[in-house]
Amino acid sequence: MPPLTIVGEVRDVPSTTLKRNITGVGIKLGTYDSTTCLETFLVSVKNFVSYLQWTKEDELFCLRTSICGPAGQLLWDIGPQFMLAHRIWFLRKRFGTTDKAERFCSELQSRRQKEGETLQRLYNDFCHLMSLAYPGPTTDLCNVVSRDAFLGLCRTHL
Repeated sequence: MPPLTIVGEVRDVPSTTLKRNITGVGIKLGTYDSTTCLETFLVSVKNFVSYLQWTKEDELFCLRTSICGPAGQLLWDIGPQFMLAHRIWFLRKRFGTTDKAERFCSELQSRRQKEGETLQRLYNDFCHLMSLAYPGPTTDLCNVVSRDAFLGLCRTHL
C-alpha cells in the first residue's frame, strides 16, 4: 500500500496514486439538494475536476458525496451499478432542464412582477427563465429578443 497523502503536503508518491484534495486548495464544492440549478452545480463539479485533475473515479466519488435530499434519494434508488455518465443523465432527467423548454417558455410568458418585488429581482428571474427556456450559448439575437420581451413585460405591468 502506498503512503498516504496528507492535505497540504506532497509526499514522494507515484503520480497514479496521488489525488489532489479539495481541502488542500482551500475551496469547497458544496452540495446539491435539487432546490438550485443542477447545471450550475455540474459546471462547478467540472471546474473542480479540471483544476484538481481528478479521474472519473474521483469525480464519481465527489458527485456521490455532494448530492443530498431528493437528488441523493434518486442516486440511492438507482443503485451502485451505474457509472458517472448514467448518474448524471438520471439527475438531468429528474432535476435538470432536459425536455422542459416548453414549460420554461410558458413560465416566462406568464411571469409578472410580484407585490413588493424589485425590478432587479424580476429581471434576474427573467434572465434565469430565458436561459432555461432557450438553452445553449447566448447570441446577440437572443439578447435583443430577451431585452424586448422584458421591456414588454414591464410595459404591460405599468
